[in-house]
Amino acid sequence: MTVKANDDDTAKKALAAIGRAGDHGTSNSKKLVIRARKAKDKKITDRKVAGLHLCCGACVKAVDKVVSSVDGATGHDAAKGAKVVTVKGKKKKKG
Repeated sequence: MTVKANDDDTAKKALAAIGRAGDHGTSNSKKLVIRARKAKDKKITDRKVAGLHLCCGACVKAVDKVVSSVDGATGHDAAKGAKVVTVKGKKKKKG
């Protein structure tokens, strides 16, 4: 994911929203970081993703490749032309 903003304040707000959603990542900036919170609802196993480029079968295959490389991800419903994709996952075991 790439976050683009016109100024640092807007970028910080976007990264804070990403962290509040329970996501995490790294930044190429030392002053702009994603501070992830721990998810309260451990029952969530699926995540909806919008804004993916899915114009053709090759794009869907690229999603296949990425999702299959994510530990805990079990599949997705990406299709050519989709506006929102659900990535499915398995619940983490305690421990």
